Amino acid sequence: MRLSASGEKTKRYVLLPAQGLVGEALESRWLTSERIFDPEGPGGLFDGVIGGEELRAWSSALSASEEPRTRVLRILQSFEDDGPKLVEATAGAERLLRAAGLRLVPVTTYRLAARGEAYPFADDAAAAASARSDFLRHLTTRMDGSGPLGIGVRVGVVDSGVDAGHPDLQQAISGGRCFVLGENNLDYGPSNGPKGGHGTHVAGIIAGRGLSNGVPGVAPGAELRSYRVFPKADATGASNAAIINAIRAAVDDECDIVNLSLGGNSAKEDGVRDAVDFAWQNGVVCIAAAGNGGRKTVTFPARHPNAIAVSAVGKESLIPPGAEDHQYVALPRAQTDEDVFLAGFSNVGPQIDFAGPGVWIVSTVPGGGYAAMSGTSMAAPAISGFAAVVLSRASGILTQRRNAERAEAIFRLLVGRARPYGFGSFDFEGYGVPLP
Repeated sequence: MRLSASGEKTKRYVLLPAQGLVGEALESRWLTSERIFDPEGPGGLFDGVIGGEELRAWSSALSASEEPRTRVLRILQSFEDDGPKLVEATAGAERLLRAAGLRLVPVTTYRLAARGEAYPFADDAAAAASARSDFLRHLTTRMDGSGPLGIGVRVGVVDSGVDAGHPDLQQAISGGRCFVLGENNLDYGPSNGPKGGHGTHVAGIIAGRGLSNGVPGVAPGAELRSYRVFPKADATGASNAAIINAIRAAVDDECDIVNLSLGGNSAKEDGVRDAVDFAWQNGVVCIAAAGNGGRKTVTFPARHPNAIAVSAVGKESLIPPGAEDHQYVALPRAQTDEDVFLAGFSNVGPQIDFAGPGVWIVSTVPGGGYAAMSGTSMAAPAISGFAAVVLSRASGILTQRRNAERAEAIFRLLVGRARPYGFGSFDFEGYGVPLP
């Protein structure tokens, strides 16, 4: 919290139109990075919008201050003229902005949906390849390998950044962007710290090429875009402002799928729902991790109606002896295979659409290596990979006009390919695992 020139306290918000994610009211001709609000200036944001006692009282307050053009709202970050903006504003500005057809939503924080630590394989590429091969065999028992495996499909990875130099990802990553305040917009590479490799791990699950160990990701033909929303120094928290702008960018870049292996528990409307809806209305589906609260309610953004929520399952025989991940083995067991279980950390609820493998999942990490990780963070990209595969084999949908009907068609396509494990409740697995 800071003080404006007039001494009023200010807070950080995300500035959005009254409804939706974009609008003419946000265009730069109305808002500038230096001075946003001058009620007495011609052509100002509130010129002709607010009048009477309210405007006179506000003007009087400004006139009494040492700086007549007090900055009651300052833009901190803006990527598109008509798009969301991270701003700093006084409490008095919020009411006036609403009257002008705008709204301020609080800045909230989202966390990565991985459980525990990553377990690197160091130089043991054979062990990594074996683990990934088992993982893929478990997932793709009925997959028809003769068709395209994601070719022509673009997937946005909204995460902690991706190591585009990894041998398995060099041909997959086509670019990206960073949306962290104060950081280089073009630095979409991995964050530092214990969880900085999260985005690279997610990317490998979706579309790793398998060039260094012969074991590809689920959709090795898909194209990836990296949208980093977690700070470079430490991937501990991403703001809703960064996530909103990343989803907007994924839509602008014509991604077909957006993977969101992150979550927050705030029930307040913070604009992320608008971003998910914006993607859906533009023919893009957001696939999100359900969260790792241990049978708690599904977190946001997976909880939003137009997001595809994914719970996590595991296969006990694939967890190495002595591995800490055995702690995640829990009931219920699958009726189709008693070796398969619903991960003990996985959130559940009526919002769950599909289930994916999320225990002891081996994938790429920064620096050219491999590591095992667990979490609904790993389950979501598996479903994103399957979505890429089935979409690449449905040319009619892939080339369809980008609107809500296209997004609905992608979802129906996944539902039609889904096979339930048989956990006894839709809240646990939704429609099951979609298989091409």
